Amino acid sequence: MLYKFIFKRFFDIVFSICFIIFLLPLFLLISIFIKILSTGPVFFLQNRMMEKNKEFKIIKFRTMHLNSDKIGTFYTQYQDPRIYSFGGFLRRWSLDELPQLFNVLKGDMSFIGPRPVLKIQKKFYTMKQWNKINSIKPGITGLSQVMGRSSLSENETKKFDLLYVKKLSMKMDFIIFLKTLITLFKKRGVN
Repeated sequence: MLYKFIFKRFFDIVFSICFIIFLLPLFLLISIFIKILSTGPVFFLQNRMMEKNKEFKIIKFRTMHLNSDKIGTFYTQYQDPRIYSFGGFLRRWSLDELPQLFNVLKGDMSFIGPRPVLKIQKKFYTMKQWNKINSIKPGITGLSQVMGRSSLSENETKKFDLLYVKKLSMKMDFIIFLKTLITLFKKRGVN
């Protein structure tokens, strides 16, 4: 319990500050490439759910053509035509997720937790499951990400996210962190 309510947030603050400072040149470089290679803003903002069933704006580097989020489903598919070429590169290496470090610093998210869901996804959950998923901070990475990411079905993602909420611990977070590094290197389950 001490880890969940105190140390986890402490680690989030310290590591998000360190990563933001260290990755600032990369942030700048990616921003320049997005402006040169596509039309539209550098960042993509979207309402997602967080703990206590509140909404927050998640921030990512934009990987789709302008207004593509209004076309098709909220899921991306393999070779999704809405994704422009440099956006595909950002997604393959999960670089589009880097701005979420600011969400972590602000306290909307944690490094590790269930992926932040859209309100529209509520229909896939029972009320009990929905409240459980949104009882803790969502994460940049989590159990469902290291178990298959975009290749998982909605039910599989839900199962792993609920399991994470139930088993949350420092040991589990450390294992997920290590598996995240392996998943990023192998680029598994990325759309």
